[in-house]
Amino acid sequence: MNRRSANLHSIRPLIVAYIVFTFLIFGWELTVYLKDISQIVIVKPSDIYPVMFTDADILLPQLKYTFLEVFWGWSIGSIIGFVLGAIIYRFRKLASAFNSSAVVINSIPIIALSAIIGGFIGTGMDAKIFIVGLLCFFPMFISTTSSLSSAQTEQKDLFWVYNSDLVDRFIKLDLPHALPFILNALKINVVVGIFAAVVSEFFGAQGGIGALILSKKGLYDLPVVWAAIFYMVLTGVIFYFCISLLGKFLVPWKRA
Repeated sequence: MNRRSANLHSIRPLIVAYIVFTFLIFGWELTVYLKDISQIVIVKPSDIYPVMFTDADILLPQLKYTFLEVFWGWSIGSIIGFVLGAIIYRFRKLASAFNSSAVVINSIPIIALSAIIGGFIGTGMDAKIFIVGLLCFFPMFISTTSSLSSAQTEQKDLFWVYNSDLVDRFIKLDLPHALPFILNALKINVVVGIFAAVVSEFFGAQGGIGALILSKKGLYDLPVVWAAIFYMVLTGVIFYFCISLLGKFLVPWKRA
């Protein structure tokens, strides 16, 4: 009985999300139909759904292009953020200086950042990976530096009494305490990465969902535009769900 309750509790968020999504789609369809809104302004979900399959040969290659930008930028930015945070988290002044830099860089609009980086690197995939990686670096760095110091004083004192070295304390105390926060940073970076990649593609790209949306919007091909958005949302949800599953495996003692 307890196991069944635990399983039901774990899938409850998915059930709620599915119900909310269904109501939103139904409300969207009904509103467009009842108000007789022009297809040039907004299209019905029933017109978008077939396009996701009939135009898959156009959509999927662009989705793959953007996904590679997100995946590599997310991976590189998160790894560097974690490694650097794990190295300097004991040096509070240095960590604070990096945190201040994070505020400055994250305050720069993605539009301006894309223009600046595009001027140096170009508009290819490498530039988009760099932008995604840069924006994913700081959430991971901040989460790592703050969470690695989150162990209770009594626990730190115990390791000091047993004369544990820094590596032993990091592996057995600091890292286990930090893992839930690090996993949350990975989830945040999924959203940040997708947003950064798509928006940066609006302002010059050799491919990707953002470039496709921009070109199709100019042709008033709104079903393809919305199909591209739905594909990107679905990719983000699957990516996020994979991180959640990883969290349950790595942090079984806490709900990640």
